[in-house]
Amino acid sequence: MEALFTLENIEKAYRACRRGKRGTLNALRFEERLLDNLCDLRDELATRAYHPSGSICFVQKRPKLREIFAADFRDRVVHHLLVGYLEPIFERIFIHDAYACRKGKGLHAAVSRLQGFLQQATANGARRAWYLKADVAGFFMNVDKEILYHLICKKIKREDVRWLTRAIIFHDCTRDYRFKGNRGLLDKIPPHKTLFKVAPGKGLPIGNLSSQFFANVYLNELDQFVKRRLKCRHYIRYCDDMVLLDRSPERLAAWREEIEAFLRGKLLLAPNPQQDRLRPVSSGIDFLGYIVRRRYVLVRRRVVNHFREKLEWYQERMSERDFVHKKPVVRLKAHLQEERIRRCEFVGMGEGDVGGGSPAVRLKPHLQLGSERAKFSVGATSVAQCRTTEIQAWVYAPDLLNGLRAATASYLGHFAWADSYRLTRALFRRYPVLRAAFILKDRTLVPRYLPSGKARNIRAAYREWVPDAGPGPVCRTGLLHPLWTSKGPNSDVLVFFPVGRFYEFYGPQSDLARRVLGLRPVLGLRGFREGCGFHRRRLARFLNKALYAGRHVALIRSEKRLNGKVNRRLAKLFRARGDMKKSPLTPLCQRGERGRKRGSRGLE
Repeated sequence: MEALFTLENIEKAYRACRRGKRGTLNALRFEERLLDNLCDLRDELATRAYHPSGSICFVQKRPKLREIFAADFRDRVVHHLLVGYLEPIFERIFIHDAYACRKGKGLHAAVSRLQGFLQQATANGARRAWYLKADVAGFFMNVDKEILYHLICKKIKREDVRWLTRAIIFHDCTRDYRFKGNRGLLDKIPPHKTLFKVAPGKGLPIGNLSSQFFANVYLNELDQFVKRRLKCRHYIRYCDDMVLLDRSPERLAAWREEIEAFLRGKLLLAPNPQQDRLRPVSSGIDFLGYIVRRRYVLVRRRVVNHFREKLEWYQERMSERDFVHKKPVVRLKAHLQEERIRRCEFVGMGEGDVGGGSPAVRLKPHLQLGSERAKFSVGATSVAQCRTTEIQAWVYAPDLLNGLRAATASYLGHFAWADSYRLTRALFRRYPVLRAAFILKDRTLVPRYLPSGKARNIRAAYREWVPDAGPGPVCRTGLLHPLWTSKGPNSDVLVFFPVGRFYEFYGPQSDLARRVLGLRPVLGLRGFREGCGFHRRRLARFLNKALYAGRHVALIRSEKRLNGKVNRRLAKLFRARGDMKKSPLTPLCQRGERGRKRGSRGLE
């Protein structure tokens, strides 16, 4: 019999455990002394001196309050070691239609399988059918550890595997843990949903790979009962959520009573009456965040509402309002003379047009009119005057943008498995923060705030941020950048572009920097006709000087790899205000008292 606790097997489990989590703090600490940690773990397992260490406890708020116990990294390596041995053995006895935490299965595969069952049960819509949706009340908190251990021992005869299985199953994580977050949320969790209030010998921690696998082993008894005893042809289960289809509602009602009796008598579990539904399939099946019908799939309303709440949260923190106090003269074309009221959106930030010219009437997704719209009274000379108008501009903080992009990509990935074309377009129309940050192209998010691709040299990288930098091909992504507009030498924005220890300006930006900052010109700088710059230790001085002169500043920040090469560049935008009386460097993202003070606002 081949030994399980070998260094080769433990190293293989470690590599599986670190996949996707190598950058976490616990994984880096374990990897710092990798060989010593693997050898220590092997010795502890071989001598049976291993004991699970403390866990990290926190409360997950969405979709509902859940208590999560995350095991230490070395314990997760042991979980992968044990599950890697048990999984091939139990996969042979699991039914095909159990989809939770199994290779080749998953949430979306379960939804697709259920839609196929609907086609079969209704004979492609020719017959009526009903469905029974059931759930287990507080499943993980009510798993009986002795029953679970007995089910595993029926298939496993090796003493070392039994010992390790018992050590993991009967470990009480509530006695050794470290809590992260708001501890007051623990009191809001119902008593039947927390391990702190379960009966002795009950409950598995949510958040471990071993718990997910043990759940499949435990509920496999129910799967075998439904398929072999009840002879249900169309049955599907994902964790503790199960759906049964049949053409007879009476048969489904009888099955419901037998399933309830089996859960109570054999597994010591109870069904959840709030999730018990016996309805015709024509009403749609609410399953795993989707409404599944025979011919199409919709996204559940609760999932859409959660996404809207996130968008409103980001929109509140990324947007700011300002007013255009001047009355600019806008010339319209002849074919617009009959139009009495026309909506326009202004390009420009701050009070009026700081750059000296009138705001241009253009369509910009990052600027939205407020409640008071611009009105035109068109005359024979096609000249109209616009009254004071509230505009909405956007700030692009990297931390907020990364969170918004991750959340949006996650939800759109969930939507992609449903018929959600109109839903996605409606969300982009309703929430300007999406249009300000992304372009939706074939269900792919194209960020407006970052140039895509890799620039080959400094000239190409500079043109990505300043499209009017001089002769040569203009980067397409630079034209999509919404932080500012380029108007040649009269641009409102000074772009502080980092090159080594200096911030430099080229082309029309060089002329603007010489006038505003008083820098000396340098001919032939970086291959441009002319340029200028300053050392980075004088950044605060010239930044204040530009802002007090009424110019906005786009400070480009470079993120470098370990070898010193630039990985990517991000922007930090400072807005000039005409009424600055205090320090112009007050960051916009600070929503405390400092963030409400008057002055320029920065992008963190």
